[in-house]
Amino acid sequence: MASTPGRYTRIAMGVTVLTLALIQAGWFLLLLPLGGFMIYSGLANVCPLGPLFKQPFKSGELLKSIQKYDLK
Repeated sequence: MASTPGRYTRIAMGVTVLTLALIQAGWFLLLLPLGGFMIYSGLANVCPLGPLFKQPFKSGELLKSIQKYDLK
């Protein structure tokens, strides 16, 4: 998820959670910090769950870890 599609997914899900929390109100307002965190992690281009799945935390680390192939 430390990639461009993962970044956009975190931002979209964060906006969705924030919207749901604001529309439903009540107990759903407890989801506001989660939605804000998801948007922040998408904008900062980090994946907080990456290390749990033995993946890099930041997108730049992901690009460095990918093997380069010489197609001659």
